[in-house]
Amino acid sequence: AAVAAADLVTWLAAAALLALSLGVALTVLRGWLFGPLRVLQRRLDADPRLPTHDGELLGRLDAALVHYRGRLEASADERAGHLDVVDAYRASAADAQARLAAADRLTIAGQLALGAAHEIGGPLSIAMVCLDSQSEVGADPPSLLRYRDQAAEALDRVDAILRELSEFGLPTSAASSEPVAVVALVERVLRLARLHKRCRSIVLELQVDPTVGAAACAIAPRHLEQVVLNLLINAADAVDGGGEVAIAIARQGDRLLLQVTDPGPGVPEALRERIFEPFFTTKAAGAGSGLGLAVSRRLVVDVGGTLVVAPAAGGGARFVIDL
Repeated sequence: AAVAAADLVTWLAAAALLALSLGVALTVLRGWLFGPLRVLQRRLDADPRLPTHDGELLGRLDAALVHYRGRLEASADERAGHLDVVDAYRASAADAQARLAAADRLTIAGQLALGAAHEIGGPLSIAMVCLDSQSEVGADPPSLLRYRDQAAEALDRVDAILRELSEFGLPTSAASSEPVAVVALVERVLRLARLHKRCRSIVLELQVDPTVGAAACAIAPRHLEQVVLNLLINAADAVDGGGEVAIAIARQGDRLLLQVTDPGPGVPEALRERIFEPFFTTKAAGAGSGLGLAVSRRLVVDVGGTLVVAPAAGGGARFVIDL
């Protein structure tokens, strides 16, 4: 609807510009052609022996020019109003995209929270056992120190899980202009992905080309986290809970390529663009919102990158982020 409205406004603006051009032409014509005629009118008016019908003609022409000038000024005001409407549509579209990205991020955060509850259970059990053991009467000091260290290590693990989860769930701010080290960020995303119930049963393999090093890209860290997590969760769905998903990072000139490959059924050629449309999904009802890939492409395109899907060499799908 916003695009259709913007298209209509564009035509209206073109019509207004045409009218404005005609007004300028008429103004120039008025000065060039009717200036000498006004001089003639004053001379005619000054001589009572001559008829006055020429002066009446000039008066009518002048009134007509005043009328058209008023029409042009009104058209200019109308054009300014249409431009304000276009700006409002653009602001609304940007706000809607930001809300979609936030909704998708919160959906992933909720799914990760369910997995975090499972991951936290183990370290908490260890910490509780160690604390109970410390309270035993007659425990020797070395055992107490060992129990304390084990409990502290388990609680540190719980703290790390909760900290990573809470940082991911925070609202996203405007895209940062500071470059982000991609390899370090992907390693952190892999730790988050293992909290997701659909990713716990698959093998996540990270392959980094030696030429990448500490290469950085100008994209907000939270945005890249969201994109990579979406791709990993989709890959886990594609392999149906078992298999290996490869994440490869390579450098190509001044571009960085991040590829997520899965050995699943792949994406039919007819759907390779449609899957990036908002609310389009090939999953069963209730299994997906259809926002993940649409939001991911938008976040990548906004910083001058691309996100495409292609068939994998050995079968399956290969999603490529180019930054």
